[in-house]
Amino acid sequence: MDSLLIQSPPTVAAGENRDAASSQRAIDAAIRCMDQLGLERTTVDDIARESGISRATLYRRFGNKEAIFAAALRQQGRPFEQSATEILTGAGSLAERIERLLVWGVLELPDNALFKRMLNEETQTGMHIFNQLFRTKISKLLVPVFTAAQINRELREDLEAEFLVDWIIREMLLLKMATPWQEEALRKHIHYFIKPVLSAGISSIAICGEEAPTLEKVDQRLTHLERRLVEMHQTIAQLHSELRGARSKGDHNNKEQP
Repeated sequence: MDSLLIQSPPTVAAGENRDAASSQRAIDAAIRCMDQLGLERTTVDDIARESGISRATLYRRFGNKEAIFAAALRQQGRPFEQSATEILTGAGSLAERIERLLVWGVLELPDNALFKRMLNEETQTGMHIFNQLFRTKISKLLVPVFTAAQINRELREDLEAEFLVDWIIREMLLLKMATPWQEEALRKHIHYFIKPVLSAGISSIAICGEEAPTLEKVDQRLTHLERRLVEMHQTIAQLHSELRGARSKGDHNNKEQP
């Protein structure tokens, strides 16, 4: 009987632990590859070599490299998800909670190295992965909050919850691309350009002696801001490219010198 017990096949739990350990190796290797090569240049082959896991196994487990990086984001995003939940279910009006969420998101998320690399990538790959994953998570939190706010007449009834989720995420990402922000300036921006869209009864509250702009002016300024942010992002990408080219040329010249 004892020999039969010794020769029993591994348990399902043991197999799951091995799979989890293997997946963690792949995630850690993907982050190292991104640090060395950048997100866009990293391939599944690079991750396979770095992790010691076969290319076939990585494709079977994840499907593609984007899914590996999404798994890394999902893993590192758990503490942020908990913080977002506490903010959105905390005290205060809807506008106050959204303001706290945006301030926290813009000022705190960049402290995470992986998030920062994803958002500062020269291509849109990192932004796409971040946006898709972040949208799924934040939607689960925001949709019930928006629905309850409409019932309580805190939120305009003509706004659809899913539309608002997309809009809030877009605004947060645009604000993050415009960093660094000072908290006072960020709160003022949110007061003028975010809160009026949410409010069931838009007021003309003044801050620092300035009258709050109309929705038409808000929309015009947001459109202008989005255009400027895109231009800034393109300029930064071009500067990165030129810097890499200069470094590559310098390395090549150094090698040619006797």
